[in-house]
Amino acid sequence: MIALALWIGQVSGLLHFAELTSAWHAHEMLWGYFSAVLVGHGLLSVPNHSGKLPVTGKGLLLLWSCWLLGRLAMLSPAPQLLKAVADMGFWAFLFLVLTREIVSGRKISNSPYLLAVLVLGCANAAFHMGLVTVTPKVAICAIVMVITLTGGRMIYSFTENARVERLRKSGFVGTDRPMETKLSQWVNSALTCVSLLAWLVAPSQTFATASLLVAAILAAMRLGIWFEMQPGKDVFLRGMYAAYFWVFAGLLVLATGAERELMALHILMIGAMFTLTITIMSRS
Repeated sequence: MIALALWIGQVSGLLHFAELTSAWHAHEMLWGYFSAVLVGHGLLSVPNHSGKLPVTGKGLLLLWSCWLLGRLAMLSPAPQLLKAVADMGFWAFLFLVLTREIVSGRKISNSPYLLAVLVLGCANAAFHMGLVTVTPKVAICAIVMVITLTGGRMIYSFTENARVERLRKSGFVGTDRPMETKLSQWVNSALTCVSLLAWLVAPSQTFATASLLVAAILAAMRLGIWFEMQPGKDVFLRGMYAAYFWVFAGLLVLATGAERELMALHILMIGAMFTLTITIMSRS
């Protein structure tokens, strides 16, 4: 919120800080905000799945301190090398902590968290090396994949639980088959990944456009399945559905061409990422 307020002040002319550039804005909204989300959700979700207690105490304080140091460094007029070291320290520490949690819990299903941290960390390093144009796009693709795979599984889980509870209250006796399988979840995520990679490599090619359209259609179909499973008025679920709607909208706009690229990326980040994370935090 502070970073967003600073940026609004800068673009409106109320502030005049040399460090508040468009590159800073992109970095803090992607690597600054989403890294905090990864810590908050990942360090709770991974231990819960492995049956262990989450990271607390001095370890958590040290991780938070590394994150805060990176945010302050990016705002300071320090040399770029010092900014990079301060900012990358957090990602290295987070990777080590998550690796330890996943290995000790022996839960390979949590590996997407680790992969996301690895990709985002490498993209962050490339950003500090001067690749400020392409690396935010890589980070956005990684975040969309986290939303599609991990977020999608979470939305389905909450939806399925609500559906079962609704059927129980209505007097339904017996079992019925889930409307979304693990295979369909992985296929959806894989095709979305292919479309985003195609867009990164050759955004103007027909294959990239076609694959993005397919990914958008799959996102819409998935959203339709969730609505059919749980048509109630659960505000929490509606918030999660709204977030996934923006995944569909962002992919669709991204497929329309380079002239709407900035709009599409903001739809994916403000619409999908921000809505989903705020909805989850509201439940916590």
